[in-house]
Amino acid sequence: ITGLAVYCIPVIWYTIPGTDGGVFMYIGKRMLEGAVPYRDIFDHKGPLLYFINALGIFISGGEIWGVRIVEILFIIISVLICYYCLRSVLSLPSAVFASAAWLISLPVVMANGNYCEEYSILFQFLGLLVFLFYLEKNLKRYLFFLGLSLSASFLLRPNLIGFHGAILIYLLYLFVREKRFSN
Repeated sequence: ITGLAVYCIPVIWYTIPGTDGGVFMYIGKRMLEGAVPYRDIFDHKGPLLYFINALGIFISGGEIWGVRIVEILFIIISVLICYYCLRSVLSLPSAVFASAAWLISLPVVMANGNYCEEYSILFQFLGLLVFLFYLEKNLKRYLFFLGLSLSASFLLRPNLIGFHGAILIYLLYLFVREKRFSN
């Protein structure tokens, strides 16, 4: 899994950002200068994407490599959470294979890097992790954290909530089956 993660790093370690990624970095940089998204500068993506880029630019003092570091951290944390979730329900070889399978296709998703889809992977796996904790311990507070991960995906780009939607449909099925609406 580590080898596959390293395989993905050159894809995001480019020097010139692509068109979309460059716009997101520009908006993040302008936010650090005091501009307000959607009022002073406009793009149609969700606001969390601009805040992530602003964080990366802040880390690096205005350079591109800070955004790359944030991207790498998002991917590494995503891999770790994915493996943990899969390992809790699958055998070791199956968990390793499934984790490797999505990592192999990651460069296609990332293209030139700095896209909302690659950041959303982390929030989707966090949603899965919280969902598994909820199924295991049946504590309501996990539903709050599921909502936070759904909100983060929504704030990256609204149409990225399909994964969370599937979890919510399953939870609705469980609640109806067990008649737990008053709990």
